[in-house]
Amino acid sequence: MFSFRLQSSSALARKTPGNSGMTVLELLIGLAVAGGIVAIAVPTVKHQQVKAQERQSRAYLKVLSQAQRQYYVLNQSFAQAPSRLEVKGKPNPLGQYEYSIAASEDGRIVTHKARSRSRGLRSQVSVVSVDSKGAMVKSLLCKAEDPANSTPGEGKRVGGELLCPVGYSPQEP
Repeated sequence: MFSFRLQSSSALARKTPGNSGMTVLELLIGLAVAGGIVAIAVPTVKHQQVKAQERQSRAYLKVLSQAQRQYYVLNQSFAQAPSRLEVKGKPNPLGQYEYSIAASEDGRIVTHKARSRSRGLRSQVSVVSVDSKGAMVKSLLCKAEDPANSTPGEGKRVGGELLCPVGYSPQEP
């Protein structure tokens, strides 16, 4: 059977050759240190996960932009749905983004939208444009400035310059 012996706190703090266990104070200090490490590590891991998901979406938008350029060269128009573009692989294995395509009325600008379905993830867009002669001008990647802005707008061209939708800022390619 087990037997317990009540000792004074000063007796618990002293270690003797027959008493090699940990004191309650040592155990509490160890738990506090472990809790501090977890409190620092968890937000860092979550932040890195969000960044990775945003990078994955940006990479898929780049692939869509390139496929859209190829589609335009062959068809002299932009594809109106991602399924019309020859893109391999799953863009969204975890379901964190919803992808769509919107073309301007004159058909010279197409915006690929990646709408965030998760809190904390920023929606993103890529904009591809042709000039009045039908030659490719450029493409632009944009990211929502506020993660709460989950409804991407459409890009536009002003004076030959591609612009991000309102509330979005250009990203490095």
